[in-house]
Amino acid sequence: NAEYMGIPPFPGNPIVLFQIHSCQTRKISKMFGSLDHLAPKCFANPLQAIPCMFFLIYVPHFFKAIPLFMRGQVDIRDPRAATEGDKHKGAFGRYLKRAQNCHYNTMEAFAPFAAAVLMCYVTGIPHATLCSLCTLFMFARMAYVPIYLLGDSKILGFVRMCVWMFSVVVLYRMMHIAMLAGGEKMKINHTH
Repeated sequence: NAEYMGIPPFPGNPIVLFQIHSCQTRKISKMFGSLDHLAPKCFANPLQAIPCMFFLIYVPHFFKAIPLFMRGQVDIRDPRAATEGDKHKGAFGRYLKRAQNCHYNTMEAFAPFAAAVLMCYVTGIPHATLCSLCTLFMFARMAYVPIYLLGDSKILGFVRMCVWMFSVVVLYRMMHIAMLAGGEKMKINHTH
């Protein structure tokens, strides 16, 4: 109830919107409620997952750069020029494009993941739960990279999409439990 903070419950009120969102997502949360118990806890501290994800951003980039260096097609003064335009045709060109897209996609996933980890950390989500969720997300993202690089068949595209969706569900779960915990903290802080 938004009135506990002395805020009128009007439709645009962020507290009311959060409550509406919470009610709508409880069913989804119940479906994925046990998600945080599926993985071992690979991190002693959940904040360790952030630099690991940052490192993962550059894995596809290096898988793109290594064959270019081996072919002598990279000028160290302008390394990005090696992949600009349509210089590379056929299977190698498609591989370079997939590696570049995988690099971009992993960069795009980094900010929401780091935000979700910090949201959970600040709102006091238990370390064991957060470490498990971070591990699930990292496993999904580590699987995503080689699946993306392996080929461009429809089957691999479908598998890649499924792995990506799983990582999004884990990310959503992290943000959702942080929002719920943050809402509970607001209630507790207001009563004191």
